[in-house]
Amino acid sequence: MMKKIKKVLLILISAALCLTMYGCYDYSDSKELYLKDIGTIMIPQQWESDEYNGLVYFYDSQATGSERKITMFESESDWESGIDNGTERPGEIEDNIISDSFQTISDISNAVDSNSATYGENKVKIDGERQSMRYIELYDPRIPARTAPVLLYFTDEVSDETYQEIINSFISGVDE
Repeated sequence: MMKKIKKVLLILISAALCLTMYGCYDYSDSKELYLKDIGTIMIPQQWESDEYNGLVYFYDSQATGSERKITMFESESDWESGIDNGTERPGEIEDNIISDSFQTISDISNAVDSNSATYGENKVKIDGERQSMRYIELYDPRIPARTAPVLLYFTDEVSDETYQEIINSFISGVDE
């Protein structure tokens, strides 16, 4: 009887640790992406990156066809999530790979994960056309004055599961 109780307790403790540390996501098919002065996230192994005007973007290297299918891209923005409660505002033109006239114009939804990653959905304007896009905003909360947040947008190529795994994988930390 005592052995069964110990086994059950061991299983419960293991499950609690798994949920607390990793959210029980399997990152075995992922690779670590280090964001300078911000921290790390786990991205799918088949994603490759490149730069455009000093901003990183990602594409699926296993996608077929001659055109790169962008999955996630960094956008340089003065956007602050949650400050407008969905009210549209004229956004500044943001620098990124997607468009020369990309603007974030309002929050649709946002939340903060226990790891300090802010995520949600924004209404954006791309070449004059409005649409919604999922995003994640990352920063190291221990040193907010020293680093600007990294704003990453996700295209429709990214599944909800992959999006959630990336959010949950964020570990803030600085390179001292």
